Amino acid sequence: MKYFFLFLIFSACIKLDQPNEMTGVWSRDNGVTYSFFDDSRFKQSDLLGQQWIWEKKGTRIFFYGSPERVWTVDFVDQNHVLAIETDTFNIERK
Repeated sequence: MKYFFLFLIFSACIKLDQPNEMTGVWSRDNGVTYSFFDDSRFKQSDLLGQQWIWEKKGTRIFFYGSPERVWTVDFVDQNHVLAIETDTFNIERK
């Protein structure tokens, strides 16, 4: 029984110590909201009807859809992220 309580305390501490979690709703200073769902869906409030699949790898978030996008993110704290967005597109030689 003693070990069970230690496990619960340890688990709670690990859960709190995950500042790089993106799931949830984030808002931008221009009023746009970004919704990161835990089933990997992503929606953006100013792009109605569009949806991406998102995946976080290190400091990058990849958005799979049309167009594909990439964010490089820097966590200032648990609830504040500096994001740099780039679009991914194909070009062809003429």
